[in-house]
Order: sequence, then C-alpha cells, then structure tokens
Amino acid sequence: MGEDNFLVRNKFVCVLDGVGGWSSKGIDSGLMTKELVKYIGSNYDASQCRNLHELLDESVKLVKAKGSTTCVMAEVYPTCL
Repeated sequence: MGEDNFLVRNKFVCVLDGVGGWSSKGIDSGLMTKELVKYIGSNYDASQCRNLHELLDESVKLVKAKGSTTCVMAEVYPTCL
C-alpha cells in the first residue's frame, strides 16, 4: 500500500519515507514504517522518552519487520524533559 507513513499529535509530527528499493529483494518497507510509526505513537503517548532521539531509538528497537526509512520528527514543546 506504499512505503510512507506519518503520525500527528497535538504538538508533535512524525513523517516516515520508506525506502522502496527493498522491493527488489522481496521486502515491503511499508510494513516496517507501519510498525515503526505504531511504536513511536505508543511511546510518545506514554511519555516514556526524554527526547525525540530517545523516542526514535527506543521505538526502532521494537520493530521486527525488515526495511528502512527516513524519519523526521518535530515537537513544538518537549513533553519529556
């Protein structure tokens, strides 16, 4: 259904640009971006991370699907200080 995904919260946005080149190896990067955005959202909502770097790092560790993505996140006011 596509490699890209996004997440929007009140003061937070995350955009994932999945790498389509994996399809030549039989891997759907869209599965990876969907799984990653799910973990980013749940970790963000739980306020378990001190900053966006930690949010991404902790979320990536949970992903089982193969693939890769570019991830851009922005937060207006950090909620995890």
